[in-house]
Amino acid sequence: MAFYNLNVLGTSPISYSLPSTATILIGDYYTPRVTYNCPITLNAGTVHIYNTIFNKKLTVTKTATATSAFNGNSYNDTLDIINSSTGTLYLASSITDSLKGNVWFSNTSTGQIALGHVYAGSKVVLSSGKSIQIGTSGYGAGTLSFYKFERLGTMPVSYSFSNSVTVDIGYVGGNGSIFNGPVNITAGNINVNSSTFHKKALFNKTSNTTNSFNANTFNDTLDITNSSTAGALFISSNGNNFFNEDIYLSNTGSAGIYFGFSGNTATLAAGKKIYIGSSGFTAGNLAFYKFTQSGSTAQSITTTGTSTVTFGSANATVATFNGAITVSAPNLIFNGSVFNSTLTATKTSSSTNNSTGEIPLMGMLL
Repeated sequence: MAFYNLNVLGTSPISYSLPSTATILIGDYYTPRVTYNCPITLNAGTVHIYNTIFNKKLTVTKTATATSAFNGNSYNDTLDIINSSTGTLYLASSITDSLKGNVWFSNTSTGQIALGHVYAGSKVVLSSGKSIQIGTSGYGAGTLSFYKFERLGTMPVSYSFSNSVTVDIGYVGGNGSIFNGPVNITAGNINVNSSTFHKKALFNKTSNTTNSFNANTFNDTLDITNSSTAGALFISSNGNNFFNEDIYLSNTGSAGIYFGFSGNTATLAAGKKIYIGSSGFTAGNLAFYKFTQSGSTAQSITTTGTSTVTFGSANATVATFNGAITVSAPNLIFNGSVFNSTLTATKTSSSTNNSTGEIPLMGMLL
């Protein structure tokens, strides 16, 4: 069913419900923009919408595995999307979409809703004062991706998902997103790449799959909790991260948090600190493989339980601390890192720790 060049001026609702083998197409890449002044409800296997203005609520349910795409649209009222398939629904996969009303996303299968594409120059722009929320059907599994997304205004973004949901922000080597307000996300898997955060960002990872943060800029506090038993979190494993405010780290499972890998660096701005978060760092490895502290602010790190703190790695990546550092942990490993001020280290467990490489000490060792 296709509506290539149809303007609906009246306000009476329109509703179509088709089988999962059917496709609904509204608008076209090559025709002038069309306008709908009425509420619309669409249910079909795949739904494609191009170059259209919606002045009233649009509700779309996608039921087939094949990819659906929305491009070049302006949503001036509520947008409600339900993906009940294992496939992907893209917003702005090739042409920018403007979200000017509130947005509701539901995912009732294992599919994906993606804002922007991994490489395309188009993006999804959410207007100031508007929000993206989880719809009434829930988001119990699958992936929610903010590949290229810009959040105007400072309204918070907050989601708490189950262990079965993955949240992707940006893409390694590709597009990234911009958040101008606070971000608070709990999900099984969280991958953050090529993105900029202008307010506090809080992430809680819960699944046993490895995740990564790469090529990001954090201009306010970053608070990370890894509560998984086997899923490590790598920060700067495939791109340099810049931390322009304090960092808070918690690890309540046996997995770890690792800074710097494969030649990439995590850089902490001058005057900023690393803290252990409110949930503590009770197990796993807090590793500063390739980490640079700018400036000479003193650092103090205390972990407990069975945890390990590692500086540098056996493959010759180096952590550099320019301020005095005090560290206390059950296990301590020093692999070729540079300490340009006083190092005070306390090992609290009875287990043996082996370190490799040279450790240049430019200050005192206590």
